[in-house]
Amino acid sequence: MRKQVLLVDDDREDRDIFLMALREAGDLFDCLTCGNGIECLKLLESGLQPHAILTDINMPMMNGFELVTNLKARPDYKQIPVFVLSTSSNPDTVKQFRQLGAEQFVTKPTSFRELVNFIQSAFRFQMAT
Repeated sequence: MRKQVLLVDDDREDRDIFLMALREAGDLFDCLTCGNGIECLKLLESGLQPHAILTDINMPMMNGFELVTNLKARPDYKQIPVFVLSTSSNPDTVKQFRQLGAEQFVTKPTSFRELVNFIQSAFRFQMAT
């Protein structure tokens, strides 16, 4: 059974690269995308039940901090693992996301191969259950 992933990122190119890396990693997931936290919440409210959400931090309308806060405050969504993928590696930012309940914080890989490796290791491992 294929797992469903929801990718939240306002950068279309980053979304496209992630989709390519997901296919390269074994094509075990179906991935829906949206451009900000508000779009994510609307998809969830329409009945979408993803196995995991992967989000960027800096987005218009509702950023990653606000999204994770909203998700973890709602009983229907708080059990969905949330992965934060960002160019930031600030220890305070990482700590804040962990306190909010994010499953994992990952600094955006600098190469396509690193992104594929991330998906194949940590992300895939977390999704196995």
